[in-house]
Amino acid sequence: MNTRPKTTDTRGLSRRDFSLALLAGAAAPAWAQGNAAPSYPNKAIRIVVPISPGSATDGTARFVASALGTAWNTSVVVENRPGAGIIQGTEVVAKAPADGYTLLFTYAAHYSQSWVQATPYDPVKDFEPIAQLIDTQLILAVRTDSPFKNVADVIAAAKQKPGVLSYGTAGIGTTGHMCGAMFELLAKVKLNHVPYKAASQVPIDAASGQTDMMFGGTSSAMPLIRAGRLRALAVTGTTRSSSFPEVPTLAELGLTGYDVSSPVWMMAPRGTPQPIIAKLSAELVRIANAPDFKEYVMKFAGDPLPLTSTVLAANAPKENAKWKQLVEMTKPAAQ
Repeated sequence: MNTRPKTTDTRGLSRRDFSLALLAGAAAPAWAQGNAAPSYPNKAIRIVVPISPGSATDGTARFVASALGTAWNTSVVVENRPGAGIIQGTEVVAKAPADGYTLLFTYAAHYSQSWVQATPYDPVKDFEPIAQLIDTQLILAVRTDSPFKNVADVIAAAKQKPGVLSYGTAGIGTTGHMCGAMFELLAKVKLNHVPYKAASQVPIDAASGQTDMMFGGTSSAMPLIRAGRLRALAVTGTTRSSSFPEVPTLAELGLTGYDVSSPVWMMAPRGTPQPIIAKLSAELVRIANAPDFKEYVMKFAGDPLPLTSTVLAANAPKENAKWKQLVEMTKPAAQ
């Protein structure tokens, strides 16, 4: 959006017309005159999280909401809107007024979802990226009394009983779903995908034996792992997690090329004034670089990785293409 003020050709104007032109310029909003949205925010901000509480995305949103509210002396409310993977909550933001007061906190499923099923929005064209806060791995875990002591046990059992072993995720098209589909592709097995509406229920059901295993965020699984109810078998990134240094990556265990991680982003509806985007982006990057945020993120095995709106806007088409490629590569397993 071009926020530079329009110039007025005053040649040939009467003194009255010239005065009116000056008044019109003075009446224009401050952000429209090229300033960094000095009046924003002047009312409560709503942050929509399109999944249930308990995830790294939700936790990061709540930390940021508190920090923003303190820094700007305003009310910042987090609203969880799970449903249809992440579609329902994301649609709410896509259709909200583009004024900076309804924002989205989301993760990699923002892009992967639309390649798995139809969405009522375009993940690139309908949103303005504001900032990236963190990058997170996912985890493959089983209940502690599971007969599967390691990933090799899972693969062997899956080959004996194709389509029987179940794994829970936060829904169709989510990052957990992509993790399971890639596992099937690289291990050459067939599993039974169990999608959930609430991401927080995934580790609970895995710990109680309702599903054989789970692919999910470390944030929701960590409490049950530490309580001795879940056993972590592997993480999904290219390097081991500093929070679980004893847990190998799937690539280490023979699934060469396995790499799935999930950044967490804040986004706004397309058309939100760029000075507002810039102001939000600068503040979120400042928050993400603060020691208390880094300490908080380490609690759920995340890695602070702040990126600005400018970087994300340039990267959005590439990010979308990356997840399209992953979905297409794993499509037979993802169906």
